[in-house]
Amino acid sequence: MKRDLQAHIRSSRTKRRRKQLQTRLLVILSAAVVIGAGLLFYLSQSKFHVQEVRFSGLARVNENDIRAELEQELGERRWFFFPRQNLWFIGTTDVENALASVFSAIQSVSLKKDFPSTLHIEVMEYARWGVFCMGEGEHCMWIDQRGVAFENLSGALAESVPRVYERNAPPKELRTQVIESRLMEIANYFEGKEEFKHITMTLVHGEETVRIQTKDGWDILLLAKDDYEKTYRNVRLALDTEIKDRVSSLQYIDARVGNKLFYKFR
Repeated sequence: MKRDLQAHIRSSRTKRRRKQLQTRLLVILSAAVVIGAGLLFYLSQSKFHVQEVRFSGLARVNENDIRAELEQELGERRWFFFPRQNLWFIGTTDVENALASVFSAIQSVSLKKDFPSTLHIEVMEYARWGVFCMGEGEHCMWIDQRGVAFENLSGALAESVPRVYERNAPPKELRTQVIESRLMEIANYFEGKEEFKHITMTLVHGEETVRIQTKDGWDILLLAKDDYEKTYRNVRLALDTEIKDRVSSLQYIDARVGNKLFYKFR
């Protein structure tokens, strides 16, 4: 009987402890719900809604267009409930990626929140290096210094812009590198030389020959795999010591055979 009494006491204590624990958990849970609801109510106040958007870095992209896209993006709800126009609930990465994907001239977007209601958007646009054209110019796109196409060309092209033509080129898409890195190295190098300024480079897809036209109208032919700096030095030497004042009637210099140069005059 004594054992039964002890067992009953232990059972009663266990039940009391379990009930006390349940009560504590209920109190904690209730407090968490109240605090969470209060915090959510505070964060959801209209004073945290975006009232001002400040842009920096815009040059070619129209500010009204990007504002309209931003309003559409913020007009949605996050997790089907929270308004995205509230600074607390704006996913910076989502908005940055959305704006960059819509405007091809934009290379990157950086979004910063300035509480309680200001949004700072810093835009980095692609820098125009020149133009890439497929075929004889049927479809042209602006490219940056790396050969990445980012914007279709519309309207006439100024003579002072370097350009690269590729014949028999497969289809190219924006936001992709449309010219191989090696070929862009060659293009950048010769574009940096005064006598080659505003070059026109002509390629044939699948072939090694690169034809570069100078601003004076004569061409140089070289192979993409060759040492283009050495080729330039050889051409420069020939211009200074052999061709000289006949450069005005020069049609091209062929530098595709080792250190030998072949000239053709008009």
